[in-house]
Amino acid sequence: MADVNSTERAEAFRKVVEDALGDRARYRGSEFPVAEESAADDVAADEERRRLAELPEVRDHHNRVIAAHYEDWLTLEIPALGDRRPIDAVKETEGREKVEALLRQMERDALRMSPPPDEAILKRVRERLGLGQAP
Repeated sequence: MADVNSTERAEAFRKVVEDALGDRARYRGSEFPVAEESAADDVAADEERRRLAELPEVRDHHNRVIAAHYEDWLTLEIPALGDRRPIDAVKETEGREKVEALLRQMERDALRMSPPPDEAILKRVRERLGLGQAP
């Protein structure tokens, strides 16, 4: 018995089993979830995610992960910056403008995260880059 999330994967799995087991395997059929059950499962999963996101330890962990990501981002070669590192790109006018635009997008995206990260994280990024607060 196997649980997969697409017809293509079901067929691929069936072929693997048949190739491996030959006549010793028997296909009995497939079951597909009822749409209403899937919708109810989605609602329950969303409620559980919201409940977990409100736990202080989850929020703290989330903020640590986000902060580490942005700390790394400062020294990554970013294609939108011509494969330059943000920490280097801000030394030139054009690079500074591009980094500023990327940061503004990150700040907008952060507002839509659930839970939203601590605002201090991107403020620290701006400070590290020598950029003022968002306009």
